[in-house]
Amino acid sequence: MRDHLTGLYEIQKIDSTIHLLQQKRQTIPTELSHLETQRAALKEELGALASQSEDCGKEAANLQSVIQGETIKLKKWEARLKEIRNQREFQALSREIEGSKRSNKDTEEKIIELWKRKEELDAQIEDKTTALVDMETACSERREQVGEALAEVDGSLASETARRDELQPSIPERIWGRYTQIRDRRRGVGLVLASRGSCQGCNVRLPPQLYNILQRGDTMEQCPSCRRILLFEGFTELAGVGAESTAAEVSA
Repeated sequence: MRDHLTGLYEIQKIDSTIHLLQQKRQTIPTELSHLETQRAALKEELGALASQSEDCGKEAANLQSVIQGETIKLKKWEARLKEIRNQREFQALSREIEGSKRSNKDTEEKIIELWKRKEELDAQIEDKTTALVDMETACSERREQVGEALAEVDGSLASETARRDELQPSIPERIWGRYTQIRDRRRGVGLVLASRGSCQGCNVRLPPQLYNILQRGDTMEQCPSCRRILLFEGFTELAGVGAESTAAEVSA
């Protein structure tokens, strides 16, 4: 049993590396995803600004057409005003002319405001277009970096998995089944060392009787707290196996 457990400990170290590589593979695209989200938001903002600019231009052009129509009408009214002899009709038409002139003036001021707003929007569009080009470049560069990083991680995963597959047949099926079940539930760690009377996976003090049993190495025992398989640390030293903790990067 002792040999099986020390062999399983070697596999556990590989599985810990695989677990970290899998986590790394998930986090590598995070920055790219953030950049892509920013790029999409910037494109959406540009589209909204372009739409507003276009609307301002159309409204200004429509109002200009209204002024042109009103100007033609005013010329006709002013020509007619010279021919009117009835005082009441003259005053009524004069009021219409003055009202139309005031309306044209207000419309002209609104047109000026619209063109000014359009200029402001176009300036923003120019700035954000430049920013979008820079963002596209950053995304392209990061996309290439992510591809390279993922390829490197995938290569390491394949290598570590192959190493594990070479060692796995030496572990009895019953022990292997229990180990994988615990490993999959415990963030990639199914076996930990028992050192100085404590479980190195959850740092819980082990019952003295259990710790004595572990030092004999005749049976497969589990931590009463975290349920991970336990291996007496002294066996790794006797077997010449590196005794670094396999649970250093994970919580209990």
